[in-house]
Amino acid sequence: MFEEESSKKTLILGYIITNTACILSVIGLMFLYKLFEQTELQQIYLVLANSFVIPGSLLLLFTALIACANQGSLDAIGYMLKRLGQSLLPLSKKTNEKYGDYVANKKRVKGYGFLGWSGLIYFVIGMIFTALFFTV
Repeated sequence: MFEEESSKKTLILGYIITNTACILSVIGLMFLYKLFEQTELQQIYLVLANSFVIPGSLLLLFTALIACANQGSLDAIGYMLKRLGQSLLPLSKKTNEKYGDYVANKKRVKGYGFLGWSGLIYFVIGMIFTALFFTV
């Protein structure tokens, strides 16, 4: 029971933090593209489309990267960089961990779906503004 409440709180906190960052980036992009100085409706739609598509796309790409890493697509690169760091840094702890052991001990990320759903919402809003841009 306690684990379930903690999981829900973590999920809600993830949504809050993700959406706060997205809203701040949307507002920042609106000011960067000077939305409030635009007079033509088509330019307003273009700025709004860019402001929503960029954070949405980034979240979707981060979600895809995490999913690929969870499937083991990046394990070889991680193992290689870990071994390279151990050999180049003089004070690092040296281990003779084999690749199979590294993969077996690798921790996978869980509960990152909120990134994808939030990104999808912002991306869809941006696509709506893109469609409006092309219809005006």
